Amino acid sequence: GNGTPDECDSADCNGNGVADDQDIASGTSADCNGNGAPDECDIAGGATDCDGDGLIDSCELISGSGLDCNGNGTLDSCDIASGTADCDGNLAPDSCDIAAGAVDCDGDGVPDSCELISGTGLDCNSNGTLDSCDIGSGVSTDCNGNTIPDSCDIVAGAADCNGNGSIDSCELIAGTASDCNGNSVPDSCDIAGGLIDCDLDGVPDSCELVSGTGLDCNSNGTLDNCDISAGTSLDCNGNSVPDSCDLATGTADCNANGVPDSCDLVAGAADCNGNGTIDSCDISSGTALDCNGNSIPDLCDIASGTSADCNGNSVPDSCDIAAGTEPDTNGNGIPDVCEVVLFIRGDGNTDSVVDISDVVFMLTFLFQGGLDSTCADTIDCNDDGMRDITDPVQLLSYLFDSGVTLPAPSPACGDDPTADAIDCQAYAPCP
Repeated sequence: GNGTPDECDSADCNGNGVADDQDIASGTSADCNGNGAPDECDIAGGATDCDGDGLIDSCELISGSGLDCNGNGTLDSCDIASGTADCDGNLAPDSCDIAAGAVDCDGDGVPDSCELISGTGLDCNSNGTLDSCDIGSGVSTDCNGNTIPDSCDIVAGAADCNGNGSIDSCELIAGTASDCNGNSVPDSCDIAGGLIDCDLDGVPDSCELVSGTGLDCNSNGTLDNCDISAGTSLDCNGNSVPDSCDLATGTADCNANGVPDSCDLVAGAADCNGNGTIDSCDISSGTALDCNGNSIPDLCDIASGTSADCNGNSVPDSCDIAAGTEPDTNGNGIPDVCEVVLFIRGDGNTDSVVDISDVVFMLTFLFQGGLDSTCADTIDCNDDGMRDITDPVQLLSYLFDSGVTLPAPSPACGDDPTADAIDCQAYAPCP
């Protein structure tokens, strides 16, 4: 209404024959930034419209109709169009998704969900977490360092014979399991599979036998301690060696009963002299004598009082008598040499008095068949070992004081100092 054509009077940046302000006022053109110029003219003049929607990017950012989640001044859609990653196609850069809470456990800038969907990240146990993250966080072990959780390796066929969740080869390398026979199978599994471990020490017997840590002295293929515990072999002395092996290596068994002598002795076998050898062996070897055959060494019989040894020759009296080395004329089981009877020489009638009656007694005995004295030595008045006429003559000379004396014992009780064939069986007057 100023009398000047519009095309001459006002700007027409878009050349549509309508003044810009009229385009804006009529809504034909937008002026989002309120600078009096249609947006298309701003864009044409250099204002950014990265998505080509005819809207200035800055206006979209201010109004919120266009998103810039990372605050870089560029619409997210334009960032994505220019190559910023949007793996899940939700029109938000992956970095914004991660900032908003999408999981990126491995910190590679890609949401785990995208890696799982695309297969660029593995989840062998299907727990929704990348395997590498399970391993990194300690949720899963990876003993062999192949970036695969051990549990998945085991599912795929890696050996875990004992079912403890650890791969056998890793346990062997780490030393948490032993493999004594080098077959790449833990000993515990070999044992569970049938290898014998009779002593239950966790090591197959075959390994102990090969290494020498387990003994098999009798070479029967079984550990000695197992033979013993099973009762197959005896170990009477508790030295963990079967008795048969002890005997084979020189342990004494003098009576050949298959039991070490030391055990026989502990069990009560007689060793009366305490020399560490069974009495029967002492006897059989000739180390000890057993003249009476009672299986007890003679010295023990004597020491215990079972047998007398009155003459102190270390032989029981009964054996001395039986062998004839000591006479026992009265048959009372006591060698005559031990039976010392005290008497008074010349007292033939044993009335305790030496007088003329003894001369009569001797003559009657010698020449008329009279009784003998209970003590023959009393009649041997001259102690010449004989009883004859010289004896009463000797006594008469003594009685009538002709200076002749009687040999001892006289005039008191005593024993015969002379060894001869005449002895004294009994003489009541002397104690």
